[in-house]
Amino acid sequence: MLHAVGLQNAGLCPAKVEKYLTTLGVNYQLHRTNLGNLQKHAGKEVESMAVASCTKALQEETLLAKEKGDVLEGVVQLGACGDAAWPNRGSGRSYASFCGMFVLMGALMKKVISANIFDKMCATRELAERQVPPRAPPVHDCWRGARGINCQSDMDWRGSSKAMEAEGAVLCVKSVGEHTFTEPVASDTLLDTQARVALFTADEDSNMIAAINDVNGIVPAKLLPVGKQFDPNHLQKLLYKDLDALRAARKWGGATLSKAVIEYFNKQYRYVIKSVAVIEDLPGFDTKEKKAEWLSGAIMNIVDHAFNIDPTHASCRRYRVPLPDGSFHPWCGVESAKPDWKIHLPHGKFLQRDSPPGYYEGVKVM
Repeated sequence: MLHAVGLQNAGLCPAKVEKYLTTLGVNYQLHRTNLGNLQKHAGKEVESMAVASCTKALQEETLLAKEKGDVLEGVVQLGACGDAAWPNRGSGRSYASFCGMFVLMGALMKKVISANIFDKMCATRELAERQVPPRAPPVHDCWRGARGINCQSDMDWRGSSKAMEAEGAVLCVKSVGEHTFTEPVASDTLLDTQARVALFTADEDSNMIAAINDVNGIVPAKLLPVGKQFDPNHLQKLLYKDLDALRAARKWGGATLSKAVIEYFNKQYRYVIKSVAVIEDLPGFDTKEKKAEWLSGAIMNIVDHAFNIDPTHASCRRYRVPLPDGSFHPWCGVESAKPDWKIHLPHGKFLQRDSPPGYYEGVKVM
């Protein structure tokens, strides 16, 4: 049984293990059919534990959001982040995996509150359907379709590999809105409480949020649509990709827009994005408009700082990060007043605005 649990945890099938041990010359006594049956039995126990874990995490997440006062019209507003994964890596346009999964995590507790597993193949059902005439498949543990963990299951799902992401987001977000807190795992105050995902953090793909907010989807008419925001990880990947494409298009090689320069912009960009969480509850940043104004100005200042547009670095002081104790984090090295300070660019020198021509303007519009 421990062998089966290990295979389940590693994501290996009995046939691959048998082939691996046979190649090593190990006498493998356990037949793949018996091992597969043990693996199915262990998988069901693991799945039941996962359902209980997701249920408890969702109740803890809802309780914490309720204590913070994130309630609108009697419904607890939750923040969540989610993404899909496939065994075979996709190129961005082509996905060839026969299975995949989607995981939804709470924004406060950072725990999985719902998940969904997709599988496009079932040998038992496909063998029965290929018969002439087609026959009904025998009773078996079928995984073809969408199988929910603390989430709705849809065994008739027939979408593509890429469609697993949007469908998984819909099913997981829907499960949060339909969850009934009948068992007071976290607190008795959650009984008869309704929760919903109000803010969804994901990658730049708009298919998920479009499917969630579809007119025939899961958002009640009396509630606001689910909000969407990008996560810092995907944002910095987009910036790196765009700068690398700019370097290739303009043929800016050498030290002009090298990997080191791109990494510098990416690092500073990542720092500014994460600084938004620091200024979240500070005076002067109580509205989204003020935070957006500070964020856009700080991002543009990254380019001006690298090209030394303002030798006095007054804009760097304007967009430095305020701390809760009233002080400021010295983002710009000029503020440290160290005589040996150098910017973290190649050779410790600022970039030249017109070398090559259009260098500053090309990076600025990114």
